[in-house]
Amino acid sequence: MPSRMLRIAYRLIRRVQLLDVVQLMHLPIASFDRTATDQWQWSSRYSIDLPTADELRRALQIGTVGPDIGNPDKLESSRQTLVIVRCRDEGPAIIAFLWLCREQVLASENFSRALHLGTSLTMPPGCAFIYNAWTAPQHRGRGLVAAMLAHVIHHTGYSVDAFLTTMDWTNDSSRRAFAKIGMHHLGYIWRCGGGVFQFSLVPKLGGHSQLQIAASAPGLKLAI
Repeated sequence: MPSRMLRIAYRLIRRVQLLDVVQLMHLPIASFDRTATDQWQWSSRYSIDLPTADELRRALQIGTVGPDIGNPDKLESSRQTLVIVRCRDEGPAIIAFLWLCREQVLASENFSRALHLGTSLTMPPGCAFIYNAWTAPQHRGRGLVAAMLAHVIHHTGYSVDAFLTTMDWTNDSSRRAFAKIGMHHLGYIWRCGGGVFQFSLVPKLGGHSQLQIAASAPGLKLAI
């Protein structure tokens, strides 16, 4: 476990937008931890949906979700899918959501604090990237991320063989949430600098040779 002083130093450097370090995680559907979704089977409080662009625009207009959910125009693209959760006790409010992306993840869709240090990903067929996942504080710890993924896998026409995600390396709560459903660590991605003076340090992926990381990033890139 990294020391508290190391975390503080990293956060200070990240604040001036010179460094982002994220953890890359992978979940093959074949090893999806179904026990993580067991609690979903008895819960009748929640409903899961995949809204259209127009439905998301309407939710934003009437205030059942905040603007942090993202731009509805993204849902006009076939590579983007939004999964939302509502609680029947709380009316139409959206209390959890996550985005799934196929084929290519743009750097602007996958960054921690600094947009210019975002990490692009080019993924093989059958792989989907999870990003911008959020759950309202009062509903955390109830397996809603697992429930959303299970719903996509088993109750929609969404065909997927594996999920990927990244999170800031200091975000222990997100790491634990994804590890609980069977995701495992693939490595760390370091992105530092600015403009053309950037450096990327990415993991060697071995059996994941079709996955390209930070291919569009300027500057030097090293895989170790």
